Amino acid sequence: MQIGTHIEIPGINGASDLVYDLPEFVIPRTVKIYLVPEAVSSDRYFISIKELGHIEEVPPSRAKNTVLLIHFQQDEEDTRIIYINPEVQDA
Repeated sequence: MQIGTHIEIPGINGASDLVYDLPEFVIPRTVKIYLVPEAVSSDRYFISIKELGHIEEVPPSRAKNTVLLIHFQQDEEDTRIIYINPEVQDA
């Protein structure tokens, strides 16, 4: 597993591995990665990037069908993990 500007997460619950490069940023941001139903996203991932002062985008799926995998914050100097789903951590 790799988390930062480049993200690599092993697949869980039938989803493929996630490999994603986050866009460059200037101001602090919060990133959340969700596992969502295939009807929402063919790769089953929804990535929410909320920059300071902006509104957080949430998955367009029911909460019971959505699993938060990772939540972290980034600024110019650091990446701080807030939450990692145990299934991701164990994968």
